[in-house]
Amino acid sequence: MGNREMLDLVAEAQNDLYNDNFGKVRGRLAKLEELIMAKVIKKQKAGAAENTKKIMDALAAFKGKTPEEIAADLLAQGHKGDTGDSRHCPMARYLTAADGEVRVDGETADFEGGSVDLDDNVRRFVTLFDQGEFPDLVGGDDEDDDLF
Repeated sequence: MGNREMLDLVAEAQNDLYNDNFGKVRGRLAKLEELIMAKVIKKQKAGAAENTKKIMDALAAFKGKTPEEIAADLLAQGHKGDTGDSRHCPMARYLTAADGEVRVDGETADFEGGSVDLDDNVRRFVTLFDQGEFPDLVGGDDEDDDLF
């Protein structure tokens, strides 16, 4: 059902209200709510699929790389962060730059509408970073900390 049909439902409900037909109004409004929710869910699913693609595309840059190579790439791009912090580690900051807020827990990248499993090499990087193996990546810009 398109927007025009939804507006017609509202207009019909308005007429029913005027004529004290509250039962019909409730039915029309319930149908309208159902239609609106279906549109919202459809948009959310499309957004989640788009977010997943962005995250997977960003992670593809590390395919086949060692944790040390990943660290060098992140450092070259200026993605530093905090150990043990799923929102502010270098990988989370890198992925957040690709697609809004992303949390990286060592196994997955979690974002609005979904989650992506990390490849083994990225998992190893995250683990080693949290263990202090890449001190050059610790620190960085905390300006975005207030955004989340």
